[in-house]
Amino acid sequence: MRLIYRDDESRPETSAAAAVDLIENEGVNIIVGAVSSSATLAVAKVCSEKSVLLMSPSASTPSSARPATTSSASTLGHHRGTAMAEFAKNNGVRRVVIFAINEEFGTGLTNVFRRRFESKSRTVMDTFYFPPDAGPTTSLR
Repeated sequence: MRLIYRDDESRPETSAAAAVDLIENEGVNIIVGAVSSSATLAVAKVCSEKSVLLMSPSASTPSSARPATTSSASTLGHHRGTAMAEFAKNNGVRRVVIFAINEEFGTGLTNVFRRRFESKSRTVMDTFYFPPDAGPTTSLR
């Protein structure tokens, strides 16, 4: 067994290219990674096409979006969204504004939170999505 590292920059395009390189040029049978959900989905597509097992230690895309050749050790996003909504409700929060990354994980988490939180007496006032490559000074509109 040998460990081969590739930096996918948590970008879907870079992740998919790294997966192709690892499979076609290095002959790997298993890929461990990627970290983010959007990168994992890109790698999962390649792994599914090439019949290579993908194990992600942290991606939390719902299992229905992942091919059968993909496994994740992370708590799924719907559990996180539900937990956040329950926490807010249990602490008397009635109005929230959501800031989320504009990719699979952020939009999925937002959707779950919204479904679990909103009611006649609770509302999501607004949602601001920021791009995956946003820096600390990115302006949200």
